[in-house]
Amino acid sequence: LLQAIGAQAKLRIEEYGPQDIGNTAWAFAKLGVVNQQIMEILGQAAMKKLRQFLPQEITNTAWTLATLSISNTPLFLEISVKALPRIGEFDPQGLSNLTWACATVSFHDSALMSALSSESIVKIQHFLPQNLGNTVWALAKMSIQDF
Repeated sequence: LLQAIGAQAKLRIEEYGPQDIGNTAWAFAKLGVVNQQIMEILGQAAMKKLRQFLPQEITNTAWTLATLSISNTPLFLEISVKALPRIGEFDPQGLSNLTWACATVSFHDSALMSALSSESIVKIQHFLPQNLGNTVWALAKMSIQDF
């Protein structure tokens, strides 16, 4: 079934909206299925439509790449560009997951890390223990003590 879904996604990728792209990529990652061809197609579609993504869809895209150990630097650069002006719209889980994803694939963008840090401080009282743990793990992995 996953191969059939992947084949249909490839054929119909132009019909996919941001949520469709994010959900499909997230599901493959959640299942631990590394289908390089479908991830490339979804990555290309994400690049084209990233400006339409909601903060959660941006975060889910980064989480998917990191979970599957795909360090797609052009897509992470675009995620950074699109996330920066909207960082205030990210919820605590989104801030934590985006920080975690960047650290996991060793994507270091000081402007993004600074914005994530600043916004995390603003919303820190709403972080769940897992958000706190993931964030400090990411900072440790990137050898960042503070911004």
